[in-house]
Formats: sequence, C-alpha cells, structure tokens
Amino acid sequence: MTGRLKKFLALTLALAAFGATDRATAENLTVADVQQIIAAAATEANARSLDATIAVVDRVGNVLCVFDMPNGAVLRGITITTQRGIAAGNGLEQVQQIFANASVPNTPSTRLSAIAKAITGAYLSSAGNAFTTRTASQIVQEHFNPGERFAPSGPLFGVQFSQLPCSDMSVRFNASSGVPTGEISTTVGPKRSPLGLSADPGGLPLYKNGVMVGGLGIESDQIYTIDPNIGDFDNPVDELIALAGQSSFTAPRSIQADRIFVEGKSLRYTDAQIASLVSDPSTATFAAVNGVVGSLVTVPGYTAGAIIAGQTYGDIASGFAADNTSVYDFVGQTVFILYDNGGSPRFPPTASTEPTVGSGGMTSDEVTTIIGNALKIAFAARAQIRRPLGTSNAQV
Repeated sequence: MTGRLKKFLALTLALAAFGATDRATAENLTVADVQQIIAAAATEANARSLDATIAVVDRVGNVLCVFDMPNGAVLRGITITTQRGIAAGNGLEQVQQIFANASVPNTPSTRLSAIAKAITGAYLSSAGNAFTTRTASQIVQEHFNPGERFAPSGPLFGVQFSQLPCSDMSVRFNASSGVPTGEISTTVGPKRSPLGLSADPGGLPLYKNGVMVGGLGIESDQIYTIDPNIGDFDNPVDELIALAGQSSFTAPRSIQADRIFVEGKSLRYTDAQIASLVSDPSTATFAAVNGVVGSLVTVPGYTAGAIIAGQTYGDIASGFAADNTSVYDFVGQTVFILYDNGGSPRFPPTASTEPTVGSGGMTSDEVTTIIGNALKIAFAARAQIRRPLGTSNAQV
C-alpha cells in the first residue's frame, strides 16, 4: 500500500466516520454505577451456582473492570464452535482456548471473551438503536436471516474483522516489553476488542438516563459461539446474568433491536427475560460479592484490577469530540473528530508525502474536499434504523 493511500485511508477513517454524534446529554458510568452492575450480575450468577466472568466498558471501549468468579482463582477457557456439527480441526471449530494470547500467558480467555462482548454491546449501539451480541449474531452470518438458504449475507457480514490490530485507529498491545501501547489508558479514544466483535449472546449495551454510556459482557458457559437458529428461543445463562447487571441501565424500549426492522425483518435483542431472573438485582450490593463470590482481576493491556469511571462520550478526554478548531469546517456543520492525550486532533488533513505534492500527491485542501463531499451525503441522508424515524442523519 502506498503512503498516499495509507494517509487517505487514515483520514477517511478518522474524520468521515465521525461526521455526526448521537450524544444527547453528558453522562458517564461512575465507579458506583460499575459496582452496582457487577453486584447485580454476580448475585444472579451466584444464585444460579455459576462461575461468571463479568466485564464493563465505557462508550469508547475503555475497560472499567473485570470481575471473575470464584475470586479469580480458577483460570477458565472457552471452546469455540459454530454448533453446526463440523468436525474438530476444521478451522477454529471446537478449538479450546485456555489462554487466548500466548504472549500474555496469564489471561484466561473467559476474560477476553467477556471484554469482547461488552465492547460489542457498546460499539453497535447508539442513541437511536440498542443492539446486543445476539443482534450481532443475526447480522454477521453468511445469510440474513441465518438459516435462510440463498438469502444474501447479513448487513454486517465480516464486521468482526474491523477489530484487527493493524489499523491506524487501534494501537496494539506491546507484549514483548510488557508495556501497553494502546488499550490501557495510554491512548485516548476507541479501544480495540481483544477477540474482535462478538456474536456470542451475553453482551448488552448500557444506558444511563436514556444516554448510551457503555457495555456489559458475561462469560459463564465457556462456549464462544453464534446463534445459528433464530427461529427458536434459547435458555441463555450468559444473557440472564447480563440482564441482571443491566437492570438499572436498560436501553429505552423504543430503540431495542426487536423494535427495529431491516428489509422487513425484525432484529433480535435477547432471548432472556427479566421475569426469569432468580435474584432481585435491586437488592444486590458490591460489598456482598467482592471478595466473597468473586474478585476484580487484572487483564494485561486492558485493566489494572481496579474499578475506574467511564469517560463522558463527546468530551475531549474520551478521545472523540466536536471539532474545536476551524480546520475541520468541511460542510458548515460541526463534525466530530479523534483527539490524542494532549487534546490535539489525531488526524489533521495533511498533504501527501508519497508521491509529494506537485508530482501527483494530494494537497491537504484536496483531502479536505474529499472528506467534505462524503460528509455532505451523510448529513443529507436519514438513518432508517434510528428511532424515532426521521430525527437523525446517517452516521458513517
């Protein structure tokens, strides 16, 4: 790939992707909020005699904590399967992962799975739509709906690969030196999921006063899979535990996935129901579970083993906020851009260096024009899946 193309793609990702925002009012997950989420989820898991790994992230993927049962003492892994009867040894089918990353040998894959589910719930949701990892399963498979022969692939088929650690936006963990270079508070802005976007049920978005603030991921059954049949309703323990944790931070009913249609097909939100819980989330306390049925754990590159507060999405500290300069006045409307740790734009429009300007390379003004033309279409387009209809432009 030429330097010119690299630069153009980086600018396209950093700027065009953030031509609009869905931030309504300033909200974030506090330490007390995270404690409440952990307490409710762990209480439900304990009432079911299940050992769960619980992860909470904020809107831009910062891992606020990982809680492991029982007390983080057992290193548990996951089994990867499509549940389609494929023999072991074909691709990733029935691969059993105790450690998901050999270069980080003290990380049980249940913890990485829980983080991936939480990030998926956060990244696929907004002020206009609340999607879960079960929703993801429906829209990333080779047919939409899954199981419908000759139907085209899902609307987000292949989106799992968007989280590979080779983009200009995600900085990978430096395992050789043991120093995190991207995922643990050294670079603000969107964080990379350790296992890509997940289609395994058990990941839900979190809303506070109706504002999207993060995601919750649960791994208890140790099966990392998809839902190959959406024509029935499963008995999903991961989703039940997640529903308990989400109970005080639910998405507005009007924007949950099952209220949204794509090509005339209703999307799935969860197969679990609050009525099926065996505990009362409102009575759960962090003191009753922390150090009793589970404990906070360190996940190298993601969390240092303590609860932190989430960033307020749309503030510069979150790495994603409205342009505070005149550089990005592409279309006469406020655009949202990426910021670095110092509060400076990460990807300002710059001229090409390979080839240089004057010998075929683009000027910074030309780059600005290209991005601006794309944003004009985005601002003019209406997003069909957003609720209420016709109130928000497409976000790309």
